[in-house]
Amino acid sequence: MRVAPPDEVRRARVATSAIFLVVGSVFGGWVSRVPDIKAHVHADSGPFGLALLGIAVGAVAARPFAAVFVARHGSLTVTRLTAVVCCFSLIAPSLAVDAVTLGCALALMGAALGSVDIAMNAHAVAVERLYGRPVMSSFHGLYSIGGLLGALAGGGAAVSGLSPSAHFTTAAVLTGGTALLVSTWLLPSPPDDPSAGHRRRKGLTLPRADRLPLILLGIIGFCSLAAEGAVGDWGSIYLHEDLGSSVGQASLGFVVYSLAMVAGRLLGGRVLEHWGEWRVITWMTALAGTGFLLALLAAHTLAALAGLLVMGLGLSLVLPVVLSRAGELGRGSEGLGIAVVSSISGMGPIVVPPVIGFLAEGVGLPASLGTLSALALVAVVLMQVVRRLGPAPPHQHDSPVSDARPEGPAVSSLIPVDPVVLSTAVVTTLAVEFDPQAREASIFYWERSLPHRRAVVEAAERIQDTAVSGLVRALRDAPADPAVHRSLRERLAELSRAGGEPGIDDLFTHAWRAESNSRLGYHLGPGYDGSRPGGDITAERLSGRPSGAVAGGGDAEILVVVPFRDRGTGRRLRNLLACLMSLRDQSAPRASYRVMVVETDETPRSRAVVTPYTDHYLFAHKTGHFNKSWAVNVGVVNAPVRPEAVCILDADVLADRDFIARNAERFRHSGTMGHLSYRDMWCLDEASTSRAITERLWEGAPEADAGHLRAFVLRRPPGCCVWVRTSAFHRIGGMDERFEGWGGEDNDFAYRMDTHSAFDHYDDPLLHMYHPSSAVLREDGELLNAHIPALTWKASSAIGDLNRFAAPKDAGPVADAEEQPAGTPAG
Repeated sequence: MRVAPPDEVRRARVATSAIFLVVGSVFGGWVSRVPDIKAHVHADSGPFGLALLGIAVGAVAARPFAAVFVARHGSLTVTRLTAVVCCFSLIAPSLAVDAVTLGCALALMGAALGSVDIAMNAHAVAVERLYGRPVMSSFHGLYSIGGLLGALAGGGAAVSGLSPSAHFTTAAVLTGGTALLVSTWLLPSPPDDPSAGHRRRKGLTLPRADRLPLILLGIIGFCSLAAEGAVGDWGSIYLHEDLGSSVGQASLGFVVYSLAMVAGRLLGGRVLEHWGEWRVITWMTALAGTGFLLALLAAHTLAALAGLLVMGLGLSLVLPVVLSRAGELGRGSEGLGIAVVSSISGMGPIVVPPVIGFLAEGVGLPASLGTLSALALVAVVLMQVVRRLGPAPPHQHDSPVSDARPEGPAVSSLIPVDPVVLSTAVVTTLAVEFDPQAREASIFYWERSLPHRRAVVEAAERIQDTAVSGLVRALRDAPADPAVHRSLRERLAELSRAGGEPGIDDLFTHAWRAESNSRLGYHLGPGYDGSRPGGDITAERLSGRPSGAVAGGGDAEILVVVPFRDRGTGRRLRNLLACLMSLRDQSAPRASYRVMVVETDETPRSRAVVTPYTDHYLFAHKTGHFNKSWAVNVGVVNAPVRPEAVCILDADVLADRDFIARNAERFRHSGTMGHLSYRDMWCLDEASTSRAITERLWEGAPEADAGHLRAFVLRRPPGCCVWVRTSAFHRIGGMDERFEGWGGEDNDFAYRMDTHSAFDHYDDPLLHMYHPSSAVLREDGELLNAHIPALTWKASSAIGDLNRFAAPKDAGPVADAEEQPAGTPAG
C-alpha cells in the first residue's frame, strides 16, 4: 500500500472526523424531536414503540449490503453517498402521517444510518492504518459530540416553535452539504480506492481464520453497547425510583455517562498508543464492571453517579478498538469485517435493556443492573481469547515480550505471534522448495534464499507429529494442491496453540527467517486445480480475435511503451497479444492513451500479427542479446505523440480494466513524477495464464479471479511496469542502454528515478503471464549485467537512436524500421 503524503492523511482525518460529527448530529437531531413526531402522527405508545423499531430493522438489514458495496466500490465512494443520503433521510420521519408510515420512514433512515456506519468506519480504518497510531476513538468521540450538538439544535428548534418538518429539512440541507463538501478530502488510496477493481475479488468473502475472531469481537461490542442502551433506558429510573433522587439528579445519570464516554474517546488515543490497545481496554473494561458493581452495592446517589462515570470512561474505547481490529482482520474487505462486528454489537442495546426489565420484575432493578457488570467480565475474558487468536494491529505497542509469544527462539519481537501467520510462512517456504517450477520463476531469487529454505525443510522433518510428517510428504509430492496447503497450515497452527510439540517453535523461527530473507513467495488460490476451462491459449487463437477500439488521431496524455522480442516457442507473442487486448479493454477514455510496441530483432518477425492490436508499431534492428533499455528509449523518443506520462510495460503483463485510469489518476498527487504500480509480481504458471486470459478476454471480466490462480510471487521487483512523467524520463537520460540481456536495467532505472524525482510505490497486483525463463546467471551467481555500476548512466549521445544497431546495407534499408500506425497493412 502506498504511503500517502502527511498532508493528505491529515486532510483525510479531518474529513472523516467531520463525517462522524455530521452523522452523529443527524441521529441526535432525530432523538430530540421524538415527542413532537409522536404527537404529529397521533400514535399510541404501543404502535409508536413498534414504529421506533424501524431504525434497528433498517440498520440491521442494510449493513451486509453496505459491506458488499464497500468491497466493490471502495469506502470513499460509499461513505460519500451514504453520508449524504443519511442526512436527507432525516426528512422522512417528518412526512409520516401515522405509525405505519413512520415505521417505514424510520426503516429508511435506519438503513441509511447502518450503511454509513459501515462505510465511514471502513474508511476510518484506512486512515488509522496510514496514521500508524490509534485514532479511531477520536472519530467515535466526535460522533458522540455530533449527537449532543444535534440534540441541542433540536431542542432549540422545538423551543422556538419550528416544526419537525422545517427543522429536519434545514438540518438535512446543512449536514448533507457539509458531508458532500468534506468528502473531497477523504482518502482515495488503496485498499479503498474506488477505481481499485483488483480489490473486488477479495472483498466478498472473509478468510476462514478471521471468522471466529470477528464473531468474538462482535460479542465484545455487544457487551459494551448493551451497557450504553441499558444506562439510557434504566439509569434515570434507577436513580429516581430506587435511590430516591430528584428528577433533576436522575437526569444527570445518562449525561455523566455520556460525557465520560466522550472524554475517554477524545483523549484515549495516546493512552492506547503508549500502553497497547488490548491491555488498555482489558483493564478499563474490568474497571468499568467492578466500579459499577460497587456503586450498585453502595446504593447512594453520588455513588451511582460515580459508577456511571467509571462505566462510561471504562467502556469508551472498547467499540473503537473492536471496529479497528475488525477492519484489520478483514484487510482488503474492511466493510465485511466491520459489518459482522457491527451487526452483532448493534443487538446489545436492543436485546439487553428488555432483559433487564424482565429480570427486574423478579429480583429488582438494582440486582438486574448487575447484568452489566457480568457482561463486562465476559468482555474481559473474550478480549484475552481474541488477543491470542491473531496478531496485534500495526500500530500496537504492547510489551515486546508478552505471554502470547511463543517460548524459546521465537521470543524475538521481530517475529509475529499469530500461529496462522507463522504456519503460512512454513507452507509457503516448503512449497517454493518443493515446486520444480519455482526456480524458473526467478533463478536469482531462488538461489539466494536456498540456505534458509533448506533449514525449514530440516526443521519440518524433525517435527514428531505424524500428521505433520505425512502432510509434508504430501506437499513434496503435490506442491500445488490447495487441500494439502490448507491442511498443513491448520495442523501446524493447531499444534502451536495446543503446545507440547517440542520442534514447533524452532520450525516457526526458521520459517519466518526464510520469509524475511526471500524475495520469492507462493500464491495458491483455494480454487486452483490446474485446469484450463478455455483450453490452451496460443498466439494463433488470440490473433483471430477482434482488434478492439482504435484510438484515432491526435495527441494523447499517456504513452504505453512495450519492448518486445520472441525467438522462442511463441509464448511471448501470445503474452504480447493478450497484453495489447487487455489494454484495448480499459475504463479510461480511449483517446487519452496510445500503445506502442517496439520489436527489436534481426527481422520484424511479429509485425503482421501485432500491428492490428497496437496503436503504433516500431521495428528496430538489433542482433545478439535483447536490449530492453534501448528499446524503451527508442519507443519514447520516436513515438508520434508527445505524452505527459509514459508507462514502460513488459509484454507479459495482463492488465486489469482499470489499469490505465487508476495509474493516470495517481499523477494528480502534487509532486509525483513517477511510480511503480505494484508491490509484488505474480508469475503465473501456464495453466493459470490460460485461465486468466480466458477470464479477462473471452469472458470479459474486469480482472482474473485470483482464487483460481497459482503464482510464484516476486517480492518488490523493480521493473515490469513503471510510470513516469516524460520530463522526468528525459531528465535522467532514459534507461541505461549499456545493459544487454535480462537483469539489472530495471533496478538502475528505479534507483535513478528515486534519486532525482518523487517516485511513489503502490500495491496493485501485477499478473505476469508464463513464458520460459530468459534470465541467466554468471558463473559467480550474479546477474549478467552485475559489472555495470548503478547510478552511473551518462549518455554519450542522444538516447533512443534508432540506427544504433542498424543492419548492414546488404540486409535491406533501415526504412524497414519505420513506425507503423494501427491499421496499416504489414509489408
